[in-house]
Amino acid sequence: MRVKCGCTAAVLLGLTGTTDLQAQAPPQAETRQNEARRPGGFVPGQQRPPGDLVQIARGKALYGVDCTSCHGADLRGGDLGGPNLLRSQLALSDQDGELILPIIQGSRQSQGMPAVEMSREDGMAVAAYVRSVMATIGEQGMPPSIGQEAPSVLVGDIRAGQAYFDAKCNGCHSPPVI
Repeated sequence: MRVKCGCTAAVLLGLTGTTDLQAQAPPQAETRQNEARRPGGFVPGQQRPPGDLVQIARGKALYGVDCTSCHGADLRGGDLGGPNLLRSQLALSDQDGELILPIIQGSRQSQGMPAVEMSREDGMAVAAYVRSVMATIGEQGMPPSIGQEAPSVLVGDIRAGQAYFDAKCNGCHSPPVI
């Protein structure tokens, strides 16, 4: 499925609105070690509030230029052999760039990750983008929660679509039989 509308992409990525998981976010005083021992496990990416959409969009653009060749467009590893970031415990545990930014700046050069020339702000934007993708883990393909209305698969304006078809397509194609 191709997504042409940025609003649709934001909804698909879970970048807008709030979720029930946000209301259940653990208190800040609790350590990550204690959180990891909770029944059902703790997945930090699923418990974060949504990030700044402007910063995430900038981070996505920067990731596309500087990171895609190694880590892939979908963060699952790229042609140059970079690791899958969706399975990275470090990326899952990053809260505000504190773990991802040092790696971008070169802390893992001895392990094959070269330093990337970008400002701190750009590195934080890339980290925000990675976190925004991580926040969708476990939600994609799941049915809606109990009491939550299922999303409609019907989109657009049928009259506008019919007018467009009549003006642009009807000369060569027959209208679909419904």
